Amino acid sequence: MEPLIVLSRIVRVWRQLFVGKSLVGKRSAKDVAAAALVPAWKADDFVASCKKFEWKQIAGGFRVLLSADRAFKSSTPNPEGYFDVMLSK
Repeated sequence: MEPLIVLSRIVRVWRQLFVGKSLVGKRSAKDVAAAALVPAWKADDFVASCKKFEWKQIAGGFRVLLSADRAFKSSTPNPEGYFDVMLSK
């Protein structure tokens, strides 16, 4: 699978966490899930997951994802190795 496709799937989940985290405590679990494009039957678990992350972690994750995007587009890193390092962070 192409590294940018894998990265885009990770970014999608990270974006969902960002949206969810911003709405937790302000809206119902189903509303939070709907805004983040998460199925309603996963709403409670999704909200619980959003609460586990601090804003600093979410921002740091976006920085790592942006670095990966730049690396994959501008050079030819070893994708498996890069993802291993990225996920360990």
